Amino acid sequence: MTVGENIKKFRLLKGYTQLQLAQKMNVSEKTISSWEVGRTEPNMGTIEELSNVLNCRKSELIGEPATLSPEEYQIIKKFRYLDSYGAKNVINLLNNEFERCVAQDREKESDIS
Repeated sequence: MTVGENIKKFRLLKGYTQLQLAQKMNVSEKTISSWEVGRTEPNMGTIEELSNVLNCRKSELIGEPATLSPEEYQIIKKFRYLDSYGAKNVINLLNNEFERCVAQDREKESDIS
């Protein structure tokens, strides 16, 4: 994936519009659009700021393969051992917790606005 595609992916995961991300980054909505379609790319300082705002690693934005921590590796190893019932339960729990955290983030941001 390109830098722009990754920015869009993580923006959508956070539930932000281009305008909301632009406001958080103190840039124009047109700048966000330009990054996402690949007309321009943010510099490394901006990539760092984007990674903080979008809660991801810089390497994920620039398209480098993600490296797993030993703990993440062990979690994946355990998940692969599960039967379909266990895997479904873990996926459901993960999805529910993700949605809860996204909702919390949105609530905090609306309190700030």
